[in-house]
Amino acid sequence: MISSSKAAGREGLNFGAAILPAVLLVIGIVCIWSGIELGFTQNHLPGPGFMPVIYGILMVLCAVPVTLSELRVGPADEGYAKPLLLAGVLVMTIIGFGIIGGIGSLFLMMFGLFVLLERLPPLRSLLISAAGAALFYFIFVRALSVALPNGPWGF
Repeated sequence: MISSSKAAGREGLNFGAAILPAVLLVIGIVCIWSGIELGFTQNHLPGPGFMPVIYGILMVLCAVPVTLSELRVGPADEGYAKPLLLAGVLVMTIIGFGIIGGIGSLFLMMFGLFVLLERLPPLRSLLISAAGAALFYFIFVRALSVALPNGPWGF
């Protein structure tokens, strides 16, 4: 006989699916800590620690509810392909910051997420990623004067 919690799709704690969001939670906390040590502001403008703190706060705000919901919900039928792919894209984005610069790395991250995870057509993904990277560039680099790593193209 199946209990009502199993029939409703809730089979207790699901530690396996909560691992990735918990890791992202820890990374977010480390980003906040590192950003605070770098300095949040500099000459009344965003300093080198501004973006890490903002990213860290966003990661924590997103990871906490996901971690808690994954701990409560039963095992997913999808498996671990998407979370592992997401983790791979994030790792490649971090590595790319030093190789191709901040804007190029963020562009490739968005493009990869749209094509690989969301299964959007490549042309549409390219246009959305280019618009997002351009918006990011104009807001943070031009308007707020946040220094990002430069790539081989100078931005």
